[in-house]
Amino acid sequence: MVMRIGGLASGMDIDSLVAKLMQAERTPLNKAFQKKQTFEWQRDAYRNVNQATQKLNKFLEGNMFLQSQMVKKTATSSNDKLVSVNATNSATGTLNIESVTQLATATQMVGRQTAHTGNTKLSDLGIAGTSLELSAIDKDGNLGKAVTINFDPNTETINGLVKKINDSNAGVTALFENGQLSLTANNTGSVKSGSGEIVFGSGKEVFDALGFDDDNQVTKREGQNAILQVNGISMERSSNKVNISGYEITLKETFNAKAGAQERLAAATAELANAQAALPGLAATKSAANDAYTTYRDNIYQLAYDDLFQTEDLKNSYKTLDKKFLSELTTDDIDFLASIKGKDNAEIDAAFADPTLSEDVRNKFVGLNRGDLGKLADLTDQDDPAQNYLARFQDFYDIEKQNNANKATSNAADAAYAAGVTRQDVAQKSYDNAVAAVADTAGDTSPTVVAVGINSTTDTGAIKDRIKEFVEAYNGMLDTLNGLLTEKKYRDFPPLTNEQREDMSENEQKLWDEKAKSGLLRNDSLIREGLSKMRTQFMSQVEGLGDKTIDALAEIGITTSNKMSDNGKLVIDEKKLDAALEKDPQQVVEMFTQRGSVTTTYDADKKRNVTVDSRGITERLRDEISALTKNIEKRAGREGATEQTYNLGRSIIDTDKQISKLQAKLQNIEARYWKQFTAMEQAINRANQQSTMFFPGMTQQQ
Repeated sequence: MVMRIGGLASGMDIDSLVAKLMQAERTPLNKAFQKKQTFEWQRDAYRNVNQATQKLNKFLEGNMFLQSQMVKKTATSSNDKLVSVNATNSATGTLNIESVTQLATATQMVGRQTAHTGNTKLSDLGIAGTSLELSAIDKDGNLGKAVTINFDPNTETINGLVKKINDSNAGVTALFENGQLSLTANNTGSVKSGSGEIVFGSGKEVFDALGFDDDNQVTKREGQNAILQVNGISMERSSNKVNISGYEITLKETFNAKAGAQERLAAATAELANAQAALPGLAATKSAANDAYTTYRDNIYQLAYDDLFQTEDLKNSYKTLDKKFLSELTTDDIDFLASIKGKDNAEIDAAFADPTLSEDVRNKFVGLNRGDLGKLADLTDQDDPAQNYLARFQDFYDIEKQNNANKATSNAADAAYAAGVTRQDVAQKSYDNAVAAVADTAGDTSPTVVAVGINSTTDTGAIKDRIKEFVEAYNGMLDTLNGLLTEKKYRDFPPLTNEQREDMSENEQKLWDEKAKSGLLRNDSLIREGLSKMRTQFMSQVEGLGDKTIDALAEIGITTSNKMSDNGKLVIDEKKLDAALEKDPQQVVEMFTQRGSVTTTYDADKKRNVTVDSRGITERLRDEISALTKNIEKRAGREGATEQTYNLGRSIIDTDKQISKLQAKLQNIEARYWKQFTAMEQAINRANQQSTMFFPGMTQQQ
């Protein structure tokens, strides 16, 4: 450390002199700091580019990637009083609702009247349990899972229990009034299997105490399915809201009920006969598959298992083996492993180097970990086949595969038989429902009603609006990026140093920074190339579409502006777009949403490569955005990326190293200046001392 003497002898302001000298010496350091700041600003500017492109990318993903995002359909019913309809985006074709025999209704059960009030505690009913189970029909017509409802009988009242039932997911609405309990299923229809729409589980004594103990005194309205005929097919549904071919149909009133009931009975009778006829065959297949599995398992697999795996070590060795690797081992492979059993590394290396060793064997094992290689070798024995466990493992693996295949076949046969039983149960319930419907409509004398027609049309206005939103989103991104490419560069406004900021007001710093940051990406080749590739995608055809007159954006009225000041913005000829949408709205949508690929093949007739691009506009644009994003991330990284992983980050690291070297150099220079001035001060001080010695009356001031 240099001792500093601050001008006591010379009378000079050494601090100021050194500071001024160092100010000139700091010029390279200041430039390095400015260089680093510029790199950091460029990095942030590039990341802002990615933010702008990702904004467009998210719009495309959320609004134009799937047909359902662009297409909106409207549906009409020829008789909205009987049947109303809404269309989903997948609605297709024309439906004729020829009859509605009955509407779906919900099951309702009302117990006999009791002397209890809503404030009666459950314990006063003689209830000692603390829970009950309740299940009900779900929206698909199946019996839902039982829901457990817990309570304390000493504190819970009837009103409290009713609230718990209603708040649960049991699918039942409970009501208690004037001593009577009513239970109504939340979903309409009858359960397909015939097990009931409201089913009591454990805790049934609670309901018995509330008037459900005698079935003869319980008023019950059975739930029933809707029965309708559509395009000549009779069907049942558990709800009055029916989804067919993308149409959401709501049944409002019955019509042509008697004829529809007869059609339903005919269809249900045929289905029941088919289900019953199929079941014996499924049962025979199940029995045969089960017998084949158990016979093989007990007489072949189990015997082989017991014979082979007589120790836990062998069981563990087999479990840990890669079965694919095991199945691919040849006799030569196993012989080689046996030959190196118990050998040291040098001997194993010599075995691999043996010129008589097959290349197939060498390549299979040469890269294997020596420990794993040794474990495999230990399972072999050249002299005793009974001890050559690797070969025996192979044989057992084939037996195990066959056993597993037999088991899978048996399980599949079990599942098919179970499905057959369910089919028969459902068919029986459907038949019973149809018989009841025929009985209910026997006296129907209503006049025949014309079938209700249902149609859908594509909302071309919605497609047009979505395309206009796309053009607006693309042009917004283009404005941002073109602004960066054409931004003026102020070369006389480099980044401010800390010393310069100390001499400026906050507003002056802000104005300076705005000019210093301007033009960082002016004429940037990376961005220009990315925009050029995006623009190219708009000009080319989308292959694989039917109508060649509607397979490019220009053909539906979307082109780049001919104004130089617009810098490639898209413009829409609305008349041309309307004409394309009127001609084939589906293909216009497919031009944006089609999934495809880029393939290049050689055309012998044209004697050149021909590229076919079947990707839709959305996929093309997203691919180019992805490519530009990756290129920018190589240069500027992404948020949170370490500086070593991208180009500008590495430049920042190099600049930091340069700054550290310059700072060390400046410390040495400053130390040298102080050393020189200190020496000068010391020399002047010695001269003054000598002068006083020869002329005692003199002082420095004299």
